[in-house]
Amino acid sequence: SGRAVHTSPSNFTWPSCRETRSSTSGNGDGLLQLGEEAEMVVDVRNEGPGDSFELLGTLRNDESDLDRGVFIRKGRVKGDGLPVGGTATLRFGFKVKAEKPGAVPVMVAIADGETRETTAEKLLLPVLGAEVVPDAARVRLLAHDGGDLQLRGAAHDDAVPVALAGGFAVADARLGQWYRVPTDAGFTWVDGTSVSVDDQVEARPQIRAVEPNGPPVITLSDRTLAVETHDDALTLSGEILSRRLVKDLLIYVNNRKVFFQSNADDAVADRLPFSARVPLEEGVNRITVIAREDEEAATRKTVIVNRAR
Repeated sequence: SGRAVHTSPSNFTWPSCRETRSSTSGNGDGLLQLGEEAEMVVDVRNEGPGDSFELLGTLRNDESDLDRGVFIRKGRVKGDGLPVGGTATLRFGFKVKAEKPGAVPVMVAIADGETRETTAEKLLLPVLGAEVVPDAARVRLLAHDGGDLQLRGAAHDDAVPVALAGGFAVADARLGQWYRVPTDAGFTWVDGTSVSVDDQVEARPQIRAVEPNGPPVITLSDRTLAVETHDDALTLSGEILSRRLVKDLLIYVNNRKVFFQSNADDAVADRLPFSARVPLEEGVNRITVIAREDEEAATRKTVIVNRAR
């Protein structure tokens, strides 16, 4: 039977995307407002099982955003390869074009530039009106339960935590229910409904980054280097690993869908094994495995097989 090349040994995740506190036409308040130009910072980690050869990051408008709410000024960033466990920071630039406040969808993708192993996720950028600015509020924030405080990348409920503060944090501003907490990496936000407040602001909080919670990781069982076969099909097997529930798995040969597996019934949240009989066309077959957690977070792994004519 034919066997596929394991073309992409690396898998990328990122803990967060965040706007920097300074930009060429922004006010530096840690919020994204109408008309501002901003920088998106993406922290990337290679979670293996192999080293990456070349890092390629892209930022683009999502297909669902027909109005193109942001103009991408710097949407393609290259970096050196990453060893397993290695981290890198990618910086993208854009300007808000939206004419009214709301959530602007964009797509961030991280790939190995040589093998094209890709991890992609849809992000919603919360855009506020130009008149919305935080008020100064230098206070200490204490978790109601005495545990860690979640520091989020933006001031809204759907923003992911980018760091944790041990026991307390010190805020410098407030916007509605949200308190702004400066860190070495930029501004973060804490939900005021989960904390109590006092004026003991002299101590320095212990802040640590959260573990990545990126899209799924695809591993293939067959890692041999046979690239050519006379067979009309091959068996492709492996498993999907994720910190969240894997929704489903799709396999395409070139642009044709040949396999689908749902993970809806009594699923194990962090693992989805699969085995598929994949038909091959004559000539070059680009086989793409897609693992999805939802419509906004997916990982792709590609293998190339040549079927002799």
